Amino acid sequence: MIEDIKNRLEVGYTLSVYGTREVLHEQMENDIKYLLELQDWKYVSEQTPPNSVELLAKSPSGCVHLCNWREAYSIFTVQAKSESSYDWQWKLIN
Repeated sequence: MIEDIKNRLEVGYTLSVYGTREVLHEQMENDIKYLLELQDWKYVSEQTPPNSVELLAKSPSGCVHLCNWREAYSIFTVQAKSESSYDWQWKLIN
């Protein structure tokens, strides 16, 4: 998705590409929403999730779970004790 957005920026958001202002505006809006959503997710490898707080956790395959962080095992409550959380992402629920 990021590569698609980069390509759209290189080509430009123009009427000749999207046909109508509505379609152009919708694509720009979707791209901005996607980039803002990415900004909220943090990798466990970069920042340890807080304890005793419900949060969203995203597995490397993209599946999102409502769970807590298990500090003693350094995993989320939806993971097996033997799993690594290194490539998992998390974000607080607003």
